[in-house]
Amino acid sequence: MFCGGTGLTKQHLWPDWLNDYVPRQDNHGNLKSESYFGITPDSATSYTSEPAKKVIQGSLGSRKLRQVCEGCNGGWMSKIEEGSKNTILSLMNQDEATLTRSQQFELVSWITLMTMVNEFTDLPMRAIPYRERQYLLIHRLPPSDWNIWIGRHQQGQSEDWTQMNGHHGYLVASNTGEERGLSEETTNALRKDRLALPKNVQSSTFCIKGLVLVVLSSVDPAIKGELAKAVYPDMVKIWPADPGDIIWSQIRAVPDEEMQLRVDYIETILKNYVDRMNAQTTNAQA
Repeated sequence: MFCGGTGLTKQHLWPDWLNDYVPRQDNHGNLKSESYFGITPDSATSYTSEPAKKVIQGSLGSRKLRQVCEGCNGGWMSKIEEGSKNTILSLMNQDEATLTRSQQFELVSWITLMTMVNEFTDLPMRAIPYRERQYLLIHRLPPSDWNIWIGRHQQGQSEDWTQMNGHHGYLVASNTGEERGLSEETTNALRKDRLALPKNVQSSTFCIKGLVLVVLSSVDPAIKGELAKAVYPDMVKIWPADPGDIIWSQIRAVPDEEMQLRVDYIETILKNYVDRMNAQTTNAQA
């Protein structure tokens, strides 16, 4: 996954030590969907699958993947998880914490690692290229054009969002020509078999014991700019880095009924972008 090494070992999706702090559940939520914008037979339309919300047996902390080598798993990946442990626990417990810049760097490293590993639970929807996984391996930080937010979930309601893992893959037409990888041949292939084509945008949403994480990234230069302008209500953007400390108690805790809005917001961003591109094309042809 990261170095191309052999001798794959099982990697926990969430750190194993979470089992000591998060209430064990018989299952956890797993939310997935796929979307295509501006590249259907009628370029003004879009396609979005119904979100596939599944209940998976066991807690998030018990889920494992055999995708990383022993050297990575027991080396730098383990150091990232242990280095962010105290910060993660403080945020999950809704402590009166101040998140310093150094803690934010530790946290984004862990969030990036988890996002990259989690993509391998949803292989047809992968959008993160190998070069970006190598960037984390070398620099221990996400690529500079990734976008990461953190927020709080209001606990004590239903268990639907107590342990939730969401991943969504998108294939979006843009105005960057062949850089987007959507030639006429590719578009025709899309109409025949959507799952066979690589995605160029991913959105990952995680919620566990009051801590909410949102990660957006794209390989398309134009779409990267759109994602960078996104604003998630009641969430704080911690990557790209901002120099200020974060007072955790000052962030509004989001209730259950607003959580799905956080998951769906990315589709509004992408649809508005494609509609704008379509309008510009129409005006240019007029």
